[in-house]
Amino acid sequence: MKYVLLIIMFSSISIYAQEIEHPDLKQNDTIVNLPFLSPEFPGGPHEMARFIQENFLFTTCNIGNQVVGTIWINFIVEVDGSLTHVKLMRHVSENLNKEAIRVVSLMPKWTPGEDKNGKLVRTGYTVPIRINLR
Repeated sequence: MKYVLLIIMFSSISIYAQEIEHPDLKQNDTIVNLPFLSPEFPGGPHEMARFIQENFLFTTCNIGNQVVGTIWINFIVEVDGSLTHVKLMRHVSENLNKEAIRVVSLMPKWTPGEDKNGKLVRTGYTVPIRINLR
């Protein structure tokens, strides 16, 4: 598959201060969108990009369709480092969207975010995955 290219946008992997609604959360479940210390994938953003590239599977129906775009996946990094409430924020195609959610759901536990007092906090996180199938 020489013509299949998956690019992770390193400069865009960040935490956003926007309110993301998670309807299945209780009102007393606090999510910090700008913690003092951000959560981190084991090994940092380059390892996360490599994890996504190695685990992202392209189906034959996507190959040759000239798909270009960015999938945005939002999730919560819990205080134990697990990822929950993984959801699609911006889509590219149905198959690629499902695959992006699957791959993010496979990620190992992260280092959780911390507040300024060193307390571990639940943190909202958004990851863009750039797709270029030309």
